[in-house]
Amino acid sequence: MNTLPHYPRIEWLVDASAARRPDHLALVYHDRRWTYAVLRAEMNRRAALLIESGLLPGEIVATRLPRTDDMVLNALACFRADLPFLFLSSKLSQAEATSLLERGGVTRMLTPEGDPDPALPDVPALPQALPGAPGANATREALRRSAAGSPDAIAYFKTSSGTTGGIPKLARLTHVNATCHAMHPATWETPDDVYFSPDAGVFGPLAMVIIFGLGATLILSDTLAPARMEAEMAAGGVTVLYTVPPLVHLLAAQATPPPSDLRLRALRTISAPLAPAVAETVARRYGVAVVQQYASAEGGDITRTVTGTPEGSIGKPFPDVTIRIMNDDNADVPEGDIGELIVQSPTLMRDYADDPAATARALRDGWLYTGDLARRDADGFYFLVGRTGLRINVGGYKVHPEEVEAILLSHPGVREVVVLGETDMKRGEVVRAVMVSKGVPPSARELRRYCRDRLASYKVPRHWEFRDALPRSSLGKVLRHLL
Repeated sequence: MNTLPHYPRIEWLVDASAARRPDHLALVYHDRRWTYAVLRAEMNRRAALLIESGLLPGEIVATRLPRTDDMVLNALACFRADLPFLFLSSKLSQAEATSLLERGGVTRMLTPEGDPDPALPDVPALPQALPGAPGANATREALRRSAAGSPDAIAYFKTSSGTTGGIPKLARLTHVNATCHAMHPATWETPDDVYFSPDAGVFGPLAMVIIFGLGATLILSDTLAPARMEAEMAAGGVTVLYTVPPLVHLLAAQATPPPSDLRLRALRTISAPLAPAVAETVARRYGVAVVQQYASAEGGDITRTVTGTPEGSIGKPFPDVTIRIMNDDNADVPEGDIGELIVQSPTLMRDYADDPAATARALRDGWLYTGDLARRDADGFYFLVGRTGLRINVGGYKVHPEEVEAILLSHPGVREVVVLGETDMKRGEVVRAVMVSKGVPPSARELRRYCRDRLASYKVPRHWEFRDALPRSSLGKVLRHLL
């Protein structure tokens, strides 16, 4: 990688890996296998076909198909042809997809057979496999665009609820936003690792640059069943599982031992905090390191856990990431005090598409205001405490939902929990807990007594509710507004 610029374009990482190890396996999906040489050739073929369809540099291509090797190849093709790529979850409703696609300014859709997408019927579509052989001129133009392209150009979009919540937004990200961390792989990651990404919506350009930048192997899977995941990982020689906390919960809850030939040595999780007890369970189950990353659509990868990270900490910042903890007066708080976590980094988004007001709230003087409450200890480790908009005001006392959730998750009868504020005539708000049980749900009386032994009285939930499951987004985040 020493021949690349400090922060390259995404497709240049594939070029570099194809030059170093052309015959090494890059991508696997079902029975389709792509070496780095073949991956690069297919990226170039698809890029040329996109150009032959009439797309000009900067025009936006989108898809909302299930995540497959076609999604990866089409994203890489768009990067090569200097076409920003927008991937929407196939789980979104048509109304949700239409709103995001329109705000993104999409000019071409990729659909199964090239028929118009019902979410954007007036926009021309191409078949997702992009069949055919392009002409030599289009192939040369794809390579020319890539060579002349800037790493600071917009490469892709990511959906986000925004740093202050609300309706979904589209963060516009550059190549640099993704590739700056490819220059700093974790000490335990190697080119010979085999990564496994189950169908949980987490996979995107940030994961691509880590894996393809190393020249490692990625196996994409459709499964969400934990036993099948383990069987597929064993069969594929997987060494690193790349996933989200809800799937880690499923793996931790299994009663039967994992396959004896499983070679897993690290589990990498992103998008939401992982309960310490769950992390400890899966670490014991597989005998692996559990690496957690704190990240956001707007800020990219911000921190990661390292050896010696205290329990409950989100770790320390990635290289080139600067963090401050600010109070309501926009002043730095003393060490150990709680404030809003703000970030300065090459990974910060350019802006929100078609939403300058939201951009101005999130980005101020080169800093991203995350909306996350945090503290830093004397050793430089960071701890998330809650969200600025989630604090519950119980008669003037502030309650951080995450603190109450952590206590309830330590109860042997609780599998998942979300703590919310509920309007109360006397106190302004009271605490409410919505849970998923392990087996027979414990009684409210038992849970109340359990919490009173561990929390101040005003933090103890007054309302208790059990459900079969918590509503989640395609990224595994709980949809609090549906509770």
